[in-house]
Amino acid sequence: MESGIYQLTFPDGARYVGKSINIPRRWKEHRDKFIKGTAAKNMQDRYNRYGFPDGKVLFECHGDHIDLLESYFICLVQPELNATPGIRIYEHELPIFEENPELLQLATTTHITMINELRSNLDTLQNKYAELKVYLDEAMLETRAGERIEELEMELQDHEIESEALIDRLQTDLEEADARAVRWEYIAKKPWWKKLLGIE
Repeated sequence: MESGIYQLTFPDGARYVGKSINIPRRWKEHRDKFIKGTAAKNMQDRYNRYGFPDGKVLFECHGDHIDLLESYFICLVQPELNATPGIRIYEHELPIFEENPELLQLATTTHITMINELRSNLDTLQNKYAELKVYLDEAMLETRAGERIEELEMELQDHEIESEALIDRLQTDLEEADARAVRWEYIAKKPWWKKLLGIE
């Protein structure tokens, strides 16, 4: 990529930051102006005194972004030979330039397309999230219902155990009552018992 931001550094350390959609061609234009004596006065004076500057590419980017990035690098580098101070970049804006430089190599139209795709993907994710939330709510209700069923089953088992114990006690009492009835029936048939009771 030939477009981007560059820096010229003169032998005395004075710097100039510029932009171009074709940096090699721009450097040649600077060189031609120095030789002809038609460069900007402060830069021409440096050339006349110290000779040609060294060129360095600071950042490669798409031509759509060179105005913004030139101003950013002027503010960052604080070059001595630029007439304008550049725009101030706040700390929360730095990731745009420093963490995602590849995005600045794309055209603005590409950015718009990417943003639209991201918005579409976001809408899809939001819809899926809403569906998932409904599913989770239903699953939670089913889980709670299942837990309640388990509680009722455990309570039923406890009641069954208690009922079986009660039945066992009643069965024992009934057997004892039958035994007593048999004994009383046997005793009642004895003549001495009837005589004792005055039945005869």
